[in-house]
Amino acid sequence: MLASTLAVALLSSQPWTISAGGALIWGGQPYLPAGLRIEGTVAEVERAHSLGAKEVLVELPASGRGWNEVLEALEQKGMTYVVAIDSMAPMAQGVRIEPENLRITGITETRRIDLALPSGQHALIVTADRRDGSLVTTERVPISEGVLRATVTNNSGLEMVALIYPQQSSLPYVDFGQRMDRHRDSLVRTLSQVKPGPGLRGILNPLGTIPRYPAAEPQFVPTDPWFRMELESFLRRKYTTVNAALRSWMISGPTFTEFGDLARLVPLWTRSRGVGALWDPKDDSIYPVDQRRSTQWRDLWEAMALVGSQRTARITEMLQRTWNVPILQEWSGWWGPYAGSASPLSGIASGMGGATIDEQLENVSRASATLSAWRKPGLQWVTDHVLQSDVPGEIVGQAARDAVSLGVRGFYAQTADPAAFGAWQTAVRSALTSASVGSRPSLVAYPEGSANPASVRMLPGGRWWVPGSGEGDRLDLGPNYAGYRYQGEGRSYFALWSTIGPVRTKIRTNDPAAAIFRTLDGTDPKPKVAKNGIIELDLSSTPLLIEGLDQAPVPVDAFDAVVADLKTFFQIGGNAIPNADQEIVRMGDNMDAFAAAPGEAMREIQRIFARVGTHMSSFLWIEAESTANHSFSEAIQVPGVSNDGVLRLRTEIPSDIAPRTAQWMVRAKVPGLHSLWIAARIPVDQLDTVVAQVGDRVLRISEPALSYYGGGFAWYRLGEFQLNQEPAELLLDVRSRRPSDLDLDAVVLTPGDFRPDAVRMPIRVPRP
Repeated sequence: MLASTLAVALLSSQPWTISAGGALIWGGQPYLPAGLRIEGTVAEVERAHSLGAKEVLVELPASGRGWNEVLEALEQKGMTYVVAIDSMAPMAQGVRIEPENLRITGITETRRIDLALPSGQHALIVTADRRDGSLVTTERVPISEGVLRATVTNNSGLEMVALIYPQQSSLPYVDFGQRMDRHRDSLVRTLSQVKPGPGLRGILNPLGTIPRYPAAEPQFVPTDPWFRMELESFLRRKYTTVNAALRSWMISGPTFTEFGDLARLVPLWTRSRGVGALWDPKDDSIYPVDQRRSTQWRDLWEAMALVGSQRTARITEMLQRTWNVPILQEWSGWWGPYAGSASPLSGIASGMGGATIDEQLENVSRASATLSAWRKPGLQWVTDHVLQSDVPGEIVGQAARDAVSLGVRGFYAQTADPAAFGAWQTAVRSALTSASVGSRPSLVAYPEGSANPASVRMLPGGRWWVPGSGEGDRLDLGPNYAGYRYQGEGRSYFALWSTIGPVRTKIRTNDPAAAIFRTLDGTDPKPKVAKNGIIELDLSSTPLLIEGLDQAPVPVDAFDAVVADLKTFFQIGGNAIPNADQEIVRMGDNMDAFAAAPGEAMREIQRIFARVGTHMSSFLWIEAESTANHSFSEAIQVPGVSNDGVLRLRTEIPSDIAPRTAQWMVRAKVPGLHSLWIAARIPVDQLDTVVAQVGDRVLRISEPALSYYGGGFAWYRLGEFQLNQEPAELLLDVRSRRPSDLDLDAVVLTPGDFRPDAVRMPIRVPRP
């Protein structure tokens, strides 16, 4: 074991900093590793050394098991190393509020439920009237050996829905209470017993391994007594009096006198599902609330975020005081402890892998975007570069160069192949020679929902286009222009560009005097405001950022083109177009509104064009969320998809207990053979569960996905079938006993060739 006094002396003599360019400066020199990620054993140290690795990222448990011998072996080999805490982060204990997921519909008689809920203690089962959502019964049922076994009785003759609210341990939610205390204490003991030598360069994942952080709006209520005390203190600071909290939470009737009583209450609804009631697990009391106006969820979110941030800061500061090295956490979703401008961490790590350069940069670009919001310089490393034998070396090399350009200042690969590691190390070290110590990359963010046409790439002027955590959506501006709205990281802007090369064009804005134009390549767009408020300027394929507006700017010729196409359809189709007179009036209203509200007018004109154009076309385009006949989880709004909505399926209940189906009535415009396509977000391991049926014809996904867009959406062809003009039922069935998590955006049936292009409909306007 290394001498404690020597280790302390070495640490104190090796000050480190992070340069403005995001590089680790150790002993006055940039530290740009290109090493191996290995398991924490002496044998793995020997293997890494035999491959020629001089730097390693070594996985070790928080308990301290194996640390001494592994670190000593690393020091004896003269290697530098980062310690990755490979223990799982402590899972939070609490109540899962997922009524869109844990629900069983169509209950008209007594129903038996057997549902696997690992680590569960008990569950509240609520039945509600399917028609109005009113609560009918509640019952707490024990979970035995990880299985919920219950019977739901329905003697009313009405259709009911059963909602299940289990109390169990659950990732991605981290327990920042008593379990995190034990994790911290384990680390403290390890650090007090193990003294690193001069080779230590950092600690990765101080909270432990977290597969995926939850979204910004969690669906989980911690029941840890420590968290409840923190929530109680939060509520006392925010409301001062209990009655003020009751009014804000929209609770009427019961008399509460203590904030501690409020801190126990569990909401039984989410944004779109559930029942308007609060549950007190102490005595199973149920309190009705106005769920649309209640602020309880907002208070829970704020308290959970505050507690997580404070605890992460304390653990990070403790580790840095003890070992005086950088502390990084791997990027795993937008809302981790690295989010925001004041993270206590030293940096962010990410994985990297895939068959294409775009796939290789998927998580790297998101980590770069997150780091760009920090007020201080931050370190960015790739700590899990998975090497695949079927990926050409030139792709790996170019991806490494792009990653360095995005701000990565170190790489660790996983491979057991000496040749592969040697070639990779040469390519990565070559890429790192271009790493800037003095400046970070310049980034421009786009909302994930606008992916395609936006994409991760370097724009003219040396700025990188990357997905950001902010809100926004794509702008539908016709075939010659593209754009999006973005709001996040303290900025709000529209991005606009030409898809046909450089053009001098005219745009309409609702407030020309307020518009601020920023080019990314330093060129002058030469804006000129006419007397009628129209702005003439230069556009290219590089996005032009426009700030100061609350309405989307719209190219005048793009608006005029849609109006002209609509007029052509009305001339050809006449009264055969459904509600033709009303659609013509709507078109005129939006033409009149274009000057004052161009963005809204363009959006509405495009919607009219979609309705009329699909009627005048031979294909059928069905918005998946339009059906009321489904047993999916919910129809929700999602920016960047077709019609801004999807039909979501998120369930853990096997399909033989709760069917997962959606149905539409379809009728051919042109009888004959039709191809069936769906636009959806479907995990690769769930593709085989999706089945479509028309009559006796059964179709499955059998071809690769095409035209990826938005947050993981793509188009899938399921095959062909005969469709006539008589109404037929199209059934989409997700058959699986495994959990499902997918979004269905659109369904297309076409008698001709169909080439999917994100959310753009294949409408063809007849030309004279």
